[in-house]
Amino acid sequence: MATTKRNKLNSLYAHWAPGTPLTSGELVAQGISADLAVHYVRSGWLTRLMRGVYCRPNDTLALYPSLILLQRKFDGLHVGGKSALDWYGVRHYVSQKPVLHLYGWVAARLPG
Repeated sequence: MATTKRNKLNSLYAHWAPGTPLTSGELVAQGISADLAVHYVRSGWLTRLMRGVYCRPNDTLALYPSLILLQRKFDGLHVGGKSALDWYGVRHYVSQKPVLHLYGWVAARLPG
């Protein structure tokens, strides 16, 4: 049984881009059940970010894959304002520290 679990973990890591968070639904599509995901978290092979969202241990999350995950979770979530203009190369003021402005159709609480 340990061989099957290790093969599932190796297959997951082979198809999982670094810095990308995965949902429990995506883990199930890879053949990893919720119980097995809990086992991986307790063993240190996965890190739980919030309920149903996981990342690789000691991995820094990438901005774009994280935004894509949030867009699937929250209706109408999008980057807007000065952040969107900055991404398109239009800058009104040069800021020292970029701030990401997110907007949505409904009010929602973002995860930490």
